[in-house]
Amino acid sequence: MKILVANLGSTSLKWRLFAFTSEEVALLHRGGIERVKDYPSAIQDCLEQLKEAGAIEEELELSAIGFKTVLAQSVTGCVALSEEVLKDMEAGNQIAPAHNPPYLTGIRLFAERMPHTPLVGLFETAFYQWMPETSKRYGVPQSWFEAGVRRWGFHGASHKFIAERSSELLGREDVAERARQLYVNVGAATSTPILLHSGSSSRGLAAIFTVEGRQASVEFLRLQPVWKHGRKPAKAKKKKKKKRKKPKGSWRGLY
Repeated sequence: MKILVANLGSTSLKWRLFAFTSEEVALLHRGGIERVKDYPSAIQDCLEQLKEAGAIEEELELSAIGFKTVLAQSVTGCVALSEEVLKDMEAGNQIAPAHNPPYLTGIRLFAERMPHTPLVGLFETAFYQWMPETSKRYGVPQSWFEAGVRRWGFHGASHKFIAERSSELLGREDVAERARQLYVNVGAATSTPILLHSGSSSRGLAAIFTVEGRQASVEFLRLQPVWKHGRKPAKAKKKKKKKRKKPKGSWRGLY
């Protein structure tokens, strides 16, 4: 069984082709195209490279195509990418404007080209789907939460792999909790990994604290979907500086 995993960026297409047997998984091919402006051509080039490398002879050999999708408004986990799921992803475009649109474009192009090949998405938020309600919320109005201002939890696939692989290599069950402190860099998401799922996350529409402790500014453009559901935040009124009155007469001769 051969499965192609496609990573679609705003200007790039990267992929890996794996062969699965009952005993092992083998990497057959990997590649990428940068500065993509025409996704149909990029997908054509990807499939041509697989054929030229001898990884496949024809596209029908692909048992499935997997995508590392980011988020959807109400869908998470590992799911078949039906049109209903794609529409739910579109509903989250303003929350993930750099990731969702190119994925939607690429997924639909693959679906048109290979209509009988299953397309599967593993959402970044899947690792955090069992977070309790209290861990998902900020202290904001309900309408904001419904518009997407919440702790989504991102980089889930990476956090899950780091936690489980570290635990496996070290033979320690408590290492998943400790992996959080190892897998943090400047600007990266911090979360609390637990094997198979996460109980909390700091990653959402909020200020980000880096390792050095510096606080980044909130990206207010991310609050645009909130403004559509209610009033825009009032602009802070600037206080007018009082001009100092110049004394009458001359200071000359006083010193």
